[in-house]
Amino acid sequence: MTTPLPFTATSSSLKERLLGFRGLAFASRARTGFAGPDATMIALSETTRRPNRRDASHAQDGAGETALPPKPSCHRRRGGRRGAGAGTSRAARLPLCLAVMIFSLAQVSLQQRDPVKNFCRRFGHQTTIVDRTLYIDGGFVNWNPIAQNPENATNSWLLYQDLDRSSASGMPPLYASLSKNASIPQLNGGVLWPDEVNKRFYQYGGAFNKPGDINAFELFSYDIINNKWDSFGPSQTGVVRLAYGAGVGISKIGKGFYYGGWMSNATVPGWGARPAVATSYMLKYDYDTNTWSNDTGPDAVRRAGGAMTFIPAGDGGLLVYLGGVMDRNGDGSPVEGQSLSQIFIYDIANSKWYTQIALGAIPANRRRFCIGASWPADRSSYNIYLYGGMGFPPSTAGFDDVYVLPMPGFSWVKLAPLDVPGTGKYPHHSMTCNV
Repeated sequence: MTTPLPFTATSSSLKERLLGFRGLAFASRARTGFAGPDATMIALSETTRRPNRRDASHAQDGAGETALPPKPSCHRRRGGRRGAGAGTSRAARLPLCLAVMIFSLAQVSLQQRDPVKNFCRRFGHQTTIVDRTLYIDGGFVNWNPIAQNPENATNSWLLYQDLDRSSASGMPPLYASLSKNASIPQLNGGVLWPDEVNKRFYQYGGAFNKPGDINAFELFSYDIINNKWDSFGPSQTGVVRLAYGAGVGISKIGKGFYYGGWMSNATVPGWGARPAVATSYMLKYDYDTNTWSNDTGPDAVRRAGGAMTFIPAGDGGLLVYLGGVMDRNGDGSPVEGQSLSQIFIYDIANSKWYTQIALGAIPANRRRFCIGASWPADRSSYNIYLYGGMGFPPSTAGFDDVYVLPMPGFSWVKLAPLDVPGTGKYPHHSMTCNV
C-alpha cells in the first residue's frame, strides 16, 4: 500500500502524460480484448418524464437535506382480520368487507407493479456496462402515474438493457428478469465495478434504502454467465461502506477505485446519532486477489458527491475527479461546493495525484452529477462530458446542462442549453452516465 504526498503538476507535465498514452500497454489479464468506450453517452437520469424539482434521494447525503416529494394526502385503513363483530348486521358488515377487499386488491397491485411497464423515473441507482449490456441496480423508483405515486419506492430489481438492440422508442429495451434475492443489499449512491474478464460486476458502497436493513460491509458480485450473486466476504482490513463517493472500475487491469463518500447511520452499523462524515482517501480493490488497499487523496479535504472517470493515459491510466462537496469540519456543519475549475488527476501506475486548473465556461458548483470520457482512435485528445446535478443550500435547484472538458486543453465548453440562459428546463440529479 502506498500513501503518496499530494502533488501539484504544472500544465506542461500533465500534457506530457496526456500525450503519452498512445503507446499505453496494460499487463494482460483478459480473455477478451479491451473494448474502448463508445462515443455515446447514455444518461440514466431519475426520470422519463418532467421531474419534480424538489425531488431528491430518500437517504441523506451528509449535507443535511432530505428533500422528499410531498407525501400522499390519503391513508389506507387497516381492516379487521374478520371484518365485523358477531353483533353486527349483514348490511353493516358489507361495506367493511368491501373495504377490506379493496385494500387487499390495492396491496396486490402494489406488489405486482412492473419495473418495466409501470416505471416512471429512477434515481440513486448504480450502473455498469459488461459486454455491451447495461446493468442497473438499486436506487429508488417512482411509479406511473406519478401524481398518485409520489413516494420513493425501493428498486429491488437488477435490470438490464442490451445496447445493440432498440425498441420502438429508439432506446434499448429494458428487462427485469435477472436474479436478485432478498439477501443482496438494496442500496443507493454506490458503484458497480465491471469485470469483463470474469463476466461479472462487483457491488460496492451505497446507503441502505431502509434504516432497519443496515448490516456490516460485505462485498457482493453478480455472476453474469450463471445469473447468480456471490459473496466475496467482508474486508480483512476494516473497509466500511461509503455512499455518494466517486467510483470507477477498470476491467483491463482488474481494479476498482472509490474516492471520497459519506459514512453515516445509513452506511455503517452502530453509527448512531452522529452526523454524516465524508472521507478523504482513495479506496482500491483488486479483482484477482480479492484484496483492499487505500491511498491518500489529493489533499486532506473530505469530499463526496463528485464524479470520477478513467482515461487510458500514461503507463497505467489516469482517473479524473471533478466537483462535489467539501466537508471541511466533519461535524455536520454546512458543506462547501468544490469548484469545477480545479481538476484532480490520479496516476494509477505511480499512485500520485496531480491538480490542474481549468479555464473557460466553468460550470456552477454541483453534486450528484455524472461524467463520462471519450477519445479518438489515435488518442490525441480526450473529452470529459458532464451532465446535470444538484446545487447547494439555500437553493438546491438542479441542473439540466451539458459541458465538455477537453484534455489536455483544460478549457470548459458549454454544449447545452445554448438557446436559453440558465441551467435548462428539466433538472436531473443522482443519475449515472455510461460512455
